[in-house]
Formats: sequence, C-alpha cells, structure tokens
Amino acid sequence: MSATEWILRRRTIAILLGIFLLLSIISFSSRVYSPSSDIFATDFDAETTSSSDLFPTGTTNEDDVANDEPEAEDLVQVETKPTSEDEFIPKTFDTPSQNIQDMVNKNIMKHKKDKVLLTAVANGGMGNYTLNWIASLERTGLDKKYLVFAIDQELVDIMTEKGYGEHVVQIPQDWFHQKLDSGMAEWLDVHYTPITHSKSLVVERLMYMDITVWFSDVDIVFTSTSIYNYLMMKLDSRKSTEMLFTQETEQKILNSGFYVMRPTITSKRILADSITIQDREPKVTQQRAMNRVIDDMDLNYQNSKVALLDLFLFPHGRMYFERQVPVKYGMNPMMVHANYRIGDKKRESLQAAGLCFDGICRTVALSLCPLIGQYDGIEPVCYSRNVDLGGNLIFQPATLIIDIVAIVMTAIMIYHIRSKYTAVGRKEIVMFFYLYMLCTFMEMLLVTGIIPISSPVYPWFTAIHLGLISATFWCLLLNGFVGFQFAEDGTPLSLWSIRISSFVLFIVVGAIAICTFQNISPFSYSAPGALWVFFFIINGICFLIYVISQIILVVNTLDDRWPLGDILFGTAFFVIGFLLMFVFSVVICDQVKHYVDGLFFGAICTLLAVMMVYKYWDSITKEDLEFSVGSKQNVWEVKELMNDDELSHQSSYHSQTPLNQPPTHNNNNNNNNVTPPPSNLMTPQPYGQQYQQADHPPF
Repeated sequence: MSATEWILRRRTIAILLGIFLLLSIISFSSRVYSPSSDIFATDFDAETTSSSDLFPTGTTNEDDVANDEPEAEDLVQVETKPTSEDEFIPKTFDTPSQNIQDMVNKNIMKHKKDKVLLTAVANGGMGNYTLNWIASLERTGLDKKYLVFAIDQELVDIMTEKGYGEHVVQIPQDWFHQKLDSGMAEWLDVHYTPITHSKSLVVERLMYMDITVWFSDVDIVFTSTSIYNYLMMKLDSRKSTEMLFTQETEQKILNSGFYVMRPTITSKRILADSITIQDREPKVTQQRAMNRVIDDMDLNYQNSKVALLDLFLFPHGRMYFERQVPVKYGMNPMMVHANYRIGDKKRESLQAAGLCFDGICRTVALSLCPLIGQYDGIEPVCYSRNVDLGGNLIFQPATLIIDIVAIVMTAIMIYHIRSKYTAVGRKEIVMFFYLYMLCTFMEMLLVTGIIPISSPVYPWFTAIHLGLISATFWCLLLNGFVGFQFAEDGTPLSLWSIRISSFVLFIVVGAIAICTFQNISPFSYSAPGALWVFFFIINGICFLIYVISQIILVVNTLDDRWPLGDILFGTAFFVIGFLLMFVFSVVICDQVKHYVDGLFFGAICTLLAVMMVYKYWDSITKEDLEFSVGSKQNVWEVKELMNDDELSHQSSYHSQTPLNQPPTHNNNNNNNNVTPPPSNLMTPQPYGQQYQQADHPPF
C-alpha cells in the first residue's frame, strides 16, 4: 500500500467517524426530550438528583404529582351557582336533521345497552391536528366508527378531500349560542372560550339522542389498541358510574378534553349548568365550568357517579412531555394530551415524541417506517393493496414487478459497461450500478412483505437497505469526480478509495439504523433524526454535487453539449419520483382505489434516472466503444498475418544474396552504408493494404 493510499484512507475514515459522532450528539439531544427514552430530562438540578429520584421503587416523586399546580383558567371565580338535582328540568330540543341522524347512526358503537359515539369538535384551523387525531385512531383500530363535528365548512372540505367524508358533519348554526372563529384558537385567547363552549353544546345535543358520548379533543393522540375496552370496563366496574373523566391535577381538578358520559339526568345537568355558566360569564372556560358543577357533587369513591381515569395512563401534556412520568414509572399511556402548549408548541412536542403522524411515513410505506415512531411503527394513510400468492400475502405487487424489471435492466447496463474495455471510469461507474441493484433487491424483499415486518431479521435487513442507499449515493458522488482525473481511473487509488469509503459509510449508516430500531442509546426509534439526516440531507447533497460536477465537466471539457440533456432528464426523473413518493402518494393511492401508490411511481422514476446516468456515461465514452473490442481483434489478426509476410520477404531477400555474404561497403566514403531492405517493408500500410499484401505477395 502506497503512502498516498494510506493517507487517503485515513482521511476518509476520520471524516466519516466525525460525521457519525456529530449525528450521535444530535440524536442524543433529541432523545433527551423523547418520552420513549430511558434517558430523560427532569426539572431538577443534576447535582441534587439521586438515582432514587430518577428510577423510583415504590415511592412517588413529590414534584411529579403533588406540586402539579392548577393553571390560571382553573382558578377563575365562578359567580353562577349550579342547580341542584331536584331543581333541574331536562331540556327539549327539535329533532336533528336527517343527515345528522344518519351520520350518527352510521358511526355508533354498541356496548351492551350503551350506544357509544366517539366524537370530537374542531374547526378548519385545527385541521392538521384533526388529521393527526384520526391517524392515531387508525393505528389503534378505532378508525371505523367516529364522528367529527365541524364548526365550519373548511374542516368538512379538509376531511372529505382526505377520504374521511363519512366521519364528519357540520354543526348547524342554530346549535351555537354565539358566533365562532374558524382559525386556530390559542389557549385563553379571546376566541378560545367560545370554541370550548361549542363542545358542551354538541355533547348536550347527543345526550338527548340517548347516546353515550366518548369525547376527545383533537390535540389528543391515542396510543393503545385496548383503550376502548378499558374505558368500557371502567364504566361497568360500578353500577353507580355514569361518567369517566381524565384529570388535570391528581384528585383535584378534572380535565374536560377527554371523558365518557352516559345520557343520564346527572350528565345532562352537568352539561346544562356548565353551558349556563359560560353564557353568563364569558371568561369562564368549559373545563372550569364543569369543575364548578362537579365540585358540589358527592364524589365518594364507593358510590360516586364520577370515576377518575389514572393520570399516568391518561396523562396531560405537562405530565407526559416535561416530566415524562409514564416512562419514569415504566407505564405505557393509553393516550397523550398535548395541552399546556400554545400554537405550534403542540405540534413540536408531538413530533419530538414521535406522535405526529402526518409526516413522511404517513405518506409512503418506506422500509424503515414500521420500525420508528412508536414500538409498532408508523403506517401510511393509504397504501397499495396486497395479493394472495400461493397462500402468501404479497404487498406492493406493482412495485415488485418494477423492482424485478429494474434488476434485469441494471444487469443489462452492467454487461454493456463491462464490454467497454477502454472506457474512462468503467470500473468506477460499474460499482454504482452494482450498489443500485443490491438496493433494489433489498427493497423488493422488504416493502413487498417477502420478509415480514414481524420477522426478527426485518430490522437488520432494513439497516442493510439504508446503508446500501447511502453507499450508492456516495459512490455516485465519487464517480462525478472521476472525469476530472484527480486520480487516474482504473488505478488502485481510484478504485479502492471509492470501495473503502462506500463500505465505511454503509457500516456507519447501518449501525445507526440498527441502534435506532433497537432503541440503543443514544439513538431512539421515537426520535430517528440521524436516519432522516442521512436519508434526505446527505444523500440529497451527494446527488446535487454529482449533477453540478457533471454539468461543469461537460461545459468545460467536451465540445458536444448533448450529454447535458441526459443529465437534465436524469435529474428531472429523480425529482419527479421524489415528489410522487413523498408528496402525492396518498392522492394517487386514493384516486386509483389502492391499486398502486407513490412507491410504484417512485421506483419507475428512480429506474429511469439510473438509466439516464448510464446513458450520460455512455454518451461521453462512445468513441471508446467503437474501437475497444473490434480494434484489438484487428491488431491480433494483423500481427499473425505480418509474421507470414515477414517470412516471405526474408525468403525472397536471401534468395538474391549469397549465404553469409557481408554487406557491401563503399570505400570511397568513410561512412558505412548498409544495403536497405525493400522499401515496402519499411513503409507502414493501412490494415486493408496489409491484408491485401498478405493475400498477394509482391515477389
């Protein structure tokens, strides 16, 4: 190994290790705020925190619950006195429209004598949170029966466009007591209390339709598939129980963002009194009004009509995100409420915790999506339907066909590249196509379900797949510099620098991936930031540098400008495939009834982009192909014919010269002149003339 090669390898390894350490620090930082992490941030001074504080054994940390002080809205004075049970007179309402009745009946869940309706109230400004709420229902198997009451037409349009038209209905204007804003109302904003008021108005109407209402705010994320059965069990555990409430503070204040109410007289009275309080005192929120009414009730744990849900299983935002109490005590919550946050802080907290499902994995079924976000992964909103093949379910069948075609086409391109013996960068570029073929093969195994998601080897194959993707882009980047002759192509320095650096990057990305999937510190599947950095940012930079370098190479080196067309077409195919996969996949899937999705078109466009890489390389090395194989064969034939020709000339020459006769000297000149051989042996002839001379000897 030469000194230059050794220095190059050391520098390459040092750079990649530096990138690895940097991404580890980034991932560690995001993991500190991840609720799924074993390492968590606390509100305490690190110097005064003991191990028993971090990992309690049977004792409760005082700061977790006892000091959970109520918010300002829960301390507002309420002047209106609630009615007593004897004074309350049930209301009467007109029969709702037929459309509302049909939508309600279509989404009713039956539990013994209860007709349960999972419902939410939101406006267009909360559209993204509503879609995220629905996504959590899909993940927990509750997406078949639910109904969203839309405050405005905007939310109806949003949900209908996304394919949820059977689960949304607009609230009639005569249900409201005041005009509501259609924007995103922030906590304690002037529009906040009227919107909370509308929630009680909708629930009250449903109560008089003899419906058990399971109400949820849309900034809540469902995390357990057992939540419905648990709530029904809790509701049936005591005969006196009529309603279930989540808690705002431990055993002190109830939270009105998530509850279950049976259509009893007591439930109707609580809603009626809370509505009256808000009508008379606009500054009072729905939660404060409800708590004021319930404060006057008998809450004896043996016969109370109200049962409280465990704060650790149904945590609010402060308990879950800041203090991370469920994780600290080894509990998996059934839902998470992103309250105690204003505006975009809700979304940021959900994203950091892996509970925001409107991202990339909600759009397209990438191989890593079943392994990140939550313990059971992230499922796309819409994906290609599967087929039964010999008793085995094959997912993404159309994509499978394209992958097979891509492997065959890549094999053909590799064959043609290897046939160009004297082409510049032949050995370097063929490595890129080998890596692309391996990537396609791994993708075929993973996204089609040939290797099931439940298989213990699935994470390892996915890690290999991600490593190969990064290595492929890196190899393409280095091939972009071969034409500049920084190292002579085909030499060990050129070849092994690409091989070693690509292999090192493959190992680094694969190691980060498997550590992320296995939740090995400092990486976490709930905060896979390092993987996304490689998948999008670093790979994208490699592709961009390759394109720019080839444009510079063509403009500054070649007289022919046609290869620029190959570069532009390849870039266009790559960008179009990216958009179809990560932006329009759900739209495509819905429009074609789940037969294909964005992954199918992404695979096609990626293949076309790779074919344009081959076309571009072939166009700038076209002359080598014309004279590589054929010219070598001609040279070999000429040498054989020239041997016979030389023998013929020697035989004729010696027949005219006496054997062992010395050359004739001219004594008149002091120069020794040797009799020259025949002129036709000294004059080079074209290949055709040589062949002709061989057939017709001149002597």
